[in-house]
Amino acid sequence: MLLYMGLTLWSGMDKLWVALREFPVATHLTAVLGLVTLGLLLRAVRWEFYNRHLRWSVPATPNFVVFLASFAFTATPGKAGEVVKSFLLKSRYQVSITESASVLMMERLQDLLAVLLLAAGGFSLLAHAQWYFGLCVLAVLGVTAFIASETIHGSLIRYLERFSPLKPITQKLHSFFHVGRSLFQFKPFAIGLGLALLAWLCEAYALHLIFQGFGLKLPMLTAFFIYGMATVVGALSMLPGGLGGFEASMLFLLRTLNVSNPIAVASTVIIRFCTLWFASLVGILFLGLWELYQRNKETS
Repeated sequence: MLLYMGLTLWSGMDKLWVALREFPVATHLTAVLGLVTLGLLLRAVRWEFYNRHLRWSVPATPNFVVFLASFAFTATPGKAGEVVKSFLLKSRYQVSITESASVLMMERLQDLLAVLLLAAGGFSLLAHAQWYFGLCVLAVLGVTAFIASETIHGSLIRYLERFSPLKPITQKLHSFFHVGRSLFQFKPFAIGLGLALLAWLCEAYALHLIFQGFGLKLPMLTAFFIYGMATVVGALSMLPGGLGGFEASMLFLLRTLNVSNPIAVASTVIIRFCTLWFASLVGILFLGLWELYQRNKETS
């Protein structure tokens, strides 16, 4: 809240309010929320795909519910709070936390790769953006190499095994990375990345609609680049929900394009409320639904 108050004061409260009043809520906001919802459902389909691939004994309906419920904790560093779905599935269906956490790791990696692919088509449209894009690519490739290469992460695990108190943890890490490497096989990785790309495409296009609502004549690929880069920076910042990193990156890129402060801030606030905070609300609702579902199972 302090962050958004600061943005409001920076852009000018009166000018920001005028910009928000001129935004076509009835048409554009409905479409934006619809696209964001579609993106959430596509990610839920990916989670269900991995459920089938790893042969968990979880029916499709509760698996979808527990996935969407995890968005209640999406405003955490690196969305780490979404690992709550691992504990929920463990408590009811005895799914290994190590396996489900490996899937969560793969989801985050595929999400980063997806937004970079979306951004790749537009970085050449912005002056001096190559270094920005290149640093993000190097960071994501470094994380990918660490997970995919047994030589790299194996060396770290073997070093940790020298310390007796850490042996129980290293055993879990062996299993964690073993499942992770299995998900790097071509078919599961390609399907997961394809669904991630479609899901993030929905959100990036939602930002394009927001720009149109404010009358900005920005190319679609530019909107994709702005959203992709802001998302990657927010994720790599490891701040809760990327707060600060996402907003600063998006505002920096919009100001580079000479977009006025009020419209830049209004666009940032709308896309964040329609993605991060809307997803959190959906998660809270489905977390309540999961609790009701569990109680009905216990009483039946």
